[in-house]
Amino acid sequence: MINANGKTSFAEYGGQRFAREPASALFVPETVALWRAETRAPAPPPPSGARRVAMLIDGDNAQPSEKIIKRVLSVAQKRGDVTVRRVYGNWSSSNMSGWSEIMRSFAMRPVHQVATATGKNAADIALAIDAMELTLGGTVSGFCIVSSDSDYTGLAIRIREHGMFAIGAGRKNTPKSFVNACDDFVFTDDAPKPQSQPKPAPKPQPNRPAWARTIANAIDANKKGKGWAHLSEVATYLNKLTPPFKWKDYGYAKLSKLIKSRPEFFEIRQPDKTTMHVKNKP
Repeated sequence: MINANGKTSFAEYGGQRFAREPASALFVPETVALWRAETRAPAPPPPSGARRVAMLIDGDNAQPSEKIIKRVLSVAQKRGDVTVRRVYGNWSSSNMSGWSEIMRSFAMRPVHQVATATGKNAADIALAIDAMELTLGGTVSGFCIVSSDSDYTGLAIRIREHGMFAIGAGRKNTPKSFVNACDDFVFTDDAPKPQSQPKPAPKPQPNRPAWARTIANAIDANKKGKGWAHLSEVATYLNKLTPPFKWKDYGYAKLSKLIKSRPEFFEIRQPDKTTMHVKNKP
């Protein structure tokens, strides 16, 4: 008798049925052999016509913005049901604090990845490995990769080689190699902003030094309700400038201390022990 795997043969001994497994050449009970054959069988494909999308976010690179995630998610949902939603990053880092509320709002799963060396982003490797496992597992029809990192170019190409679609989402400065490797790309910083009347020009501040203007621009780029921005997001923004803005160059070990040194320019509040907000003063 040949079972589902087409290779295992059965024999009777002492009134019981046994199976000889090719891998081990040992006799095992029939029920065990059949169970092992079932576990080796590939996962069944999704129902005909069903399209499932995996949304994988590089939390160390992407901006934790509810508005951005809503926009990207709406594009991904046009391709199918977004059944996999994951955010990758080092969750022990303060830079990831902005993602906590986003994950709760959009039912996302955090994937913790510890950085193995200073200045190295391990999240992209974990994301790429999971993407290939999902690709080979046949449980999704395509991917939405949220990042502005060109390192995902090769991953997008491999996804498309497997007959799946690849959507990318990132800032306007995303390298063209990643943009062109995707079937569709969503730029996350070009959303039109409703404006009923022209905004008044900012008041000139001749005494504001260049470093303070740089910090003020970073706060404006990350501010939310009533002009407040997470200090961690401001620090991440400054680190990504070319060249990166280093507060140590101004004699301060922490960005918060540099900001506190000029209370005429900035305002700081700390709602709890782990969160700090900063705001520009007019």
